[in-house]
Amino acid sequence: MKQADLLDMIDRCIALCEQEKAAGYSSEATQYQIEDVVLPDLQKLRETVLSGDIPADPGLRHLLAFCVPFKCWDWDMIYPTELYTALANLQNTYRDYNI
Repeated sequence: MKQADLLDMIDRCIALCEQEKAAGYSSEATQYQIEDVVLPDLQKLRETVLSGDIPADPGLRHLLAFCVPFKCWDWDMIYPTELYTALANLQNTYRDYNI
């Protein structure tokens, strides 16, 4: 996967967060979750990818924007939202990304 492809995935997740905000948080995500955790983490990841400062060890690549919804907020995995699915795909891609 190319850097541009990874950035596209990040931008898609950011766009889904913006859609959630515009819809008044009508899905399972709350304002706090999107604005204080998910979006800042996605923006930080975007900067990390652009700078090329990705950890060499894939075991150190964790997307807080996915781990927290999965482990702490108990977002629905059986009937996942588009945002949840996009974050899960991004987490897997980021972890497996070849630098």
